[in-house]
Amino acid sequence: MQRQRRGTVEAVRATGRSQSSPSGASSAFRIQRQEPPLSPRMSAIDQPSPLGTSTTPTPRFAESPRSVYQSSTIHDRPEEYCLDSFDLDDSREHSTYINNMKTLLLKPDLPRRIALFAAGSGGNPERHLPLLNSLAESGCTVIAPPFERIVSAIPTSDELLSRANALQSALISASESDLPVVGIGHSIGATLLLGLAGAKLYMKSGTVIPVTREDRLKNLVLLTPPTGFFQGPNALDSVRIPIQLWAGELDNITAPSQVEFIKRTMTWANIDFRIVKGAGHFSFMNTLPPNVIDPMPNREEFLADLASDVCRFALS
Repeated sequence: MQRQRRGTVEAVRATGRSQSSPSGASSAFRIQRQEPPLSPRMSAIDQPSPLGTSTTPTPRFAESPRSVYQSSTIHDRPEEYCLDSFDLDDSREHSTYINNMKTLLLKPDLPRRIALFAAGSGGNPERHLPLLNSLAESGCTVIAPPFERIVSAIPTSDELLSRANALQSALISASESDLPVVGIGHSIGATLLLGLAGAKLYMKSGTVIPVTREDRLKNLVLLTPPTGFFQGPNALDSVRIPIQLWAGELDNITAPSQVEFIKRTMTWANIDFRIVKGAGHFSFMNTLPPNVIDPMPNREEFLADLASDVCRFALS
């Protein structure tokens, strides 16, 4: 079944789903992080670690909780946020990859879900900050670790495994409850979330990246995920959770047909598949990378609709 949504989104739903709006969510939330974000004119391309590094070791969050500022509103400008942070567990093997980087943590007063966000190859989650704000305002504790930028067109197995381990480590370090987790990711971040949900990621050599399954994941929002890693035998067979799947009509990096591969293959799954007319690969980012021109004609309206739909699905 297809329908047109506000002139921007063509939705293809595998099954019906309630679209009731979230209710009862507190708009107050706490923010924890280390340093001010990059200027919109800067990016992970200019500075691989968007949240910086520290020369002074910081206690782990689980060992030394920090006091946080209680905000009564959701701010659009990240520089208005109280600055605080926690380190990832440096005992994990991935510590040499993201050691001392700080995870963005947004905590509502009465969380109903945990949203684990995985950025794309640039590695800067704050390029999606308005979306993350909306999730926190809707009642999700948002956990968004940063990553060093992936420079090559095809990431190495070590890079992918390091990011997958970092996502799990951030979830363990920042999560203080057993609330269900929704995974939300853009581009290669979305691909990794599928791996955490049980998919097998195959390299061209045929080897499978040994990603540990995260059983707390209850649903996924995948924004333009590359699917070349799922061409091996039974790659997607173990993924059994609902998925909201997005593609851009004009995406020349992850073509809609590549994204649709997930829906065509996972015939057993509850998949809400949407192709956004006029959208490119980076249309799903609130802050574009440098020198990128977005083909989306009504960008701000689309991003507002995207945040609303993602929040609704995250809480469903």
